[in-house]
Amino acid sequence: MNEVFALATDTAWGLACDASSQSLVDKIYSLKGRAFSKPLILFTYSTLNAKKLIQIPQELDAWLDFHWPGDLTIVSKAIDDTFKSCHKESPYLGVRVPNLTSTLKFLKQFNRPLAVTSYNLSEQANVSSKDQLKNVFPNFIPKVIGDMPTITTESAVLKLDGKVLTVLRASDTQAARFNKHLPQSFSIQFLSEQK
Repeated sequence: MNEVFALATDTAWGLACDASSQSLVDKIYSLKGRAFSKPLILFTYSTLNAKKLIQIPQELDAWLDFHWPGDLTIVSKAIDDTFKSCHKESPYLGVRVPNLTSTLKFLKQFNRPLAVTSYNLSEQANVSSKDQLKNVFPNFIPKVIGDMPTITTESAVLKLDGKVLTVLRASDTQAARFNKHLPQSFSIQFLSEQK
């Protein structure tokens, strides 16, 4: 799909495109007025595919199978520079497997990662209904993929460094799930706990 489009997800409406197209990724940054220092995350449809994009140790497979598909973004070092346009100023890249049947079906059919960010102008509130999508960006009426019954919180974001997962963003409900199935050799820390 050679265009930027609106994507239904399991959290909030997304603004998405083929992650391998630098011109489309740049269009997302331009539409949103987003700083290039803020990476876009990649959507894929399986843990196996995610491990082709970022460094994830095998010990975390069972933990990720518990959380994915779901509202969890893992940020880790990119395997290579294939999608550097999505994380121009950092070696780290965020990846998520969303928990919405229509989105997973689309990802499997498309069979390439999507670059995704929230469907809004940078620093503005997320849209709360499908009807609002056509009014967010000047002179841009998107193709819409999927539908969303409800709007929930944003995905939790955890950054992986070695054996430490640092919580960059999470609701209390999301944070309460993180230790389930986590191998004993790994630890969860919150930004407020860093020295």
